[in-house]
Amino acid sequence: GQAMWPANGVRVGNFIQNTYPAIRRFRICTDGTGGCIITWAEVDVQAQLYAQRIRTDGVIMWTPDGVLVSRAGGYSEIFTLKIIPAESGSAIFAWLSDYTYGNVFTQKLDAFGNRLWDVNDLQITFINTENLDICTDGANGEYITLSMFPVSLYEADIYAQHVNAAGNTLWPVATIIASAPSGQYDPVMCEDQTGGFIVAWDDRRNSEIDVYASHINSSHADFWTPNGEAICTALEPQHTIMCISDNHSGAYIAWFDNRLQPVPGYSLYYQNITFGGTKRFTADGIKIANKVDFTTEIYPPQIVTVDALGGLIASWVGYYDDALTQYGILAQRMDYNGNKLWDNNGVFVSKGTSMRGPSMIFDGGSSGCIIAWADSRNFGTSGFDVYAQHIKSTSSLGDSRNSGPKTKSSIEQNFPNPFNPTTNISYSITEPGFVSLKIYDMTGREVAELVNEIKQPGYYTAKFDASRLSSGVYFYKILTKDFSETKRMMLVK
Repeated sequence: GQAMWPANGVRVGNFIQNTYPAIRRFRICTDGTGGCIITWAEVDVQAQLYAQRIRTDGVIMWTPDGVLVSRAGGYSEIFTLKIIPAESGSAIFAWLSDYTYGNVFTQKLDAFGNRLWDVNDLQITFINTENLDICTDGANGEYITLSMFPVSLYEADIYAQHVNAAGNTLWPVATIIASAPSGQYDPVMCEDQTGGFIVAWDDRRNSEIDVYASHINSSHADFWTPNGEAICTALEPQHTIMCISDNHSGAYIAWFDNRLQPVPGYSLYYQNITFGGTKRFTADGIKIANKVDFTTEIYPPQIVTVDALGGLIASWVGYYDDALTQYGILAQRMDYNGNKLWDNNGVFVSKGTSMRGPSMIFDGGSSGCIIAWADSRNFGTSGFDVYAQHIKSTSSLGDSRNSGPKTKSSIEQNFPNPFNPTTNISYSITEPGFVSLKIYDMTGREVAELVNEIKQPGYYTAKFDASRLSSGVYFYKILTKDFSETKRMMLVK
């Protein structure tokens, strides 16, 4: 829980804001080397997009006020800002040029902050666009999904485009994913780990707002039902959809839902859909939480995959109890089969009525996560600080590596996972003695030996390079004087 960078944070650049909530103007992604890339929109006469890269030790990598991402001269506005990592140290950006039916543009920066694509930014749409999302194509390019109004300004359809690493658009301009009656809106997406993607959206074809999804390959063919597979068609409306990879080539799709809600507010539901389109949970999804605060919709719940078995942690702002007396940021861990692993109503990350957020990231080794949020506890209504907390897989709070003496040796989940081609496996030894750490394939055949020696008590990390192996599931097993455990990991090339 100790700050790794200077007190009060690292200055990444200027920020000029005149007209729109700043909370929607910042995005962050990994730089692939332990640091991060942050992007933001500056609004003065025109809107321009900037970015900054920060090294793992907090050192600024690009010019002090950030580098310009968008074209010189800027735009009338910049909305719906997205960022994803590409090659080591580089990133891809996409944005909407106007809040009311603008167009979508995209750009790529290399590891030194140089713009790589069209000098005027790569324009993806040329007609009225309502919203967008992006994900990696697995080859340092991007997939973009968007909701556009091709005919009527009252009914949008879902479209997609594929941009390769060099900035070339590979699909026709009007590659349509869903065009059912009454409109489809607000797409969200994730990679499928095989070079395609899964996209979900708000769908109006049944009068109410439902959740539909499609699975698209690199040739823009749909693996599932044309115009989308129904994920939830419950009578009450669903909205504010989230979509993340389940690390098994499928997706977790989550949403707000107010069916059978015992008190004011919304519930958080989710569904796991496989690569082939099978819904693993009950029809219309499983409830994660009651009493999610609907007034914080612009700071929606967050979900993040947390382990190799495909479990997840969800976090939200809301109430713990039906009496509506205990309020704050809560979290819940779900296993791969949809079972709650923590308190039925969730566990508190922070109590109080001053929170906005949250934002989450996998903690990289212990099947927990780090949750950050805006908090006005020191300002009342006049401003916010940023707070963060580490929640472990057991639901306890704090730093899992400094929580007191361990009673036996242990091994963490490898990170990153899935990986290509290298990953790190960390473990701790409590007594001196022989340590063995080996890698096995699905048949039980040994494919690598990482450790085979006497070790003194301490914390160690072994690097596994799978360059010569094919994609698939592998297992690593540690054997010590007092401990033996096997964990699973996934290689995706």
